[in-house]
Amino acid sequence: MDGGESFELPVTFLGQERMVQATLSTRGYLHRITAEVDGVLVFFEPDEERNYRAVLAEPTGNSSVNTALVKAIVEALELNFKNG
Repeated sequence: MDGGESFELPVTFLGQERMVQATLSTRGYLHRITAEVDGVLVFFEPDEERNYRAVLAEPTGNSSVNTALVKAIVEALELNFKNG
């Protein structure tokens, strides 16, 4: 994947809009979006049905990633990037 293009993703979380710093990396027809959530790198990639899934960059049993925030980011990605 290439070095990526940085962008800000507007995410509505707990009734407030926040901007999440993210990077889009592509290789051929594949792409991955990387964002830092609660200090942890999370990859967001489309699955076979073109829905976004979140994957921890370095999975550990003691990570404290806010899953509700991750879900809100997935919803924002699907709203902004999913092709119908």
